Parts: sequence; structure tokens; C-alpha cells
Amino acid sequence: MFKRFKIKIRLLVAFLAAGILPLLAISFFALSNASDSLTREAFARLEAVENLKGKHVEDYFNRLRAVLLNARKDIRVQNAVLGLEKAFEQGRDSWKAAPGHMTAI
Repeated sequence: MFKRFKIKIRLLVAFLAAGILPLLAISFFALSNASDSLTREAFARLEAVENLKGKHVEDYFNRLRAVLLNARKDIRVQNAVLGLEKAFEQGRDSWKAAPGHMTAI
């Protein structure tokens, strides 16, 4: 097939192929390495965010636990809980005692 072309064209095609094929191979490997590096960096950043958010959530619940433990000792909170329990019991009893309470719904 190449015999009908002049030597100038055959040499040009041969040199272009000799130059372009290694360039394509190097470009492919460079693109693959860059893609892998970007993927690793993205996962590293996501893991860092995950750790940071996990730490924030853990700190929040530790603070909330401390607040609740302190509130448990407060007499006003204890009285409020007792009042809520009594109100709940009274509401439940009045709900059971009311005839036809389901028809109102």
C-alpha cells in the first residue's frame, strides 16, 4: 500500500508515527496517574471531613450529656419532670374515661 507513495510521504508518516505513538502512550499513563492522584486526594479530603464532622457530633453529644447530668441534679428540673408525669397520667386517664372519644377524631 505504501509503495505507491513517494519516499517523502512514507518517511513523514513513519516519523510521525514514531513520534506520536510514544506521545500517546506517555499521555495515557500521565492521565491515568493524574486521575488516580486526584481520586486519592478526594478520598483523603472526604475522610478528613468525615473525621472532623464525627468529632463535632461527638463533642455535641458530650456537651449535651454534661448539661443533662447537671440538669438532673437541679431541683426545679426534678419538680418539672414530676409535674409532667402527673399531667401525663391525668391526661391518659381522662382519655380512657371519656366515652366516645374515638368518634371525635
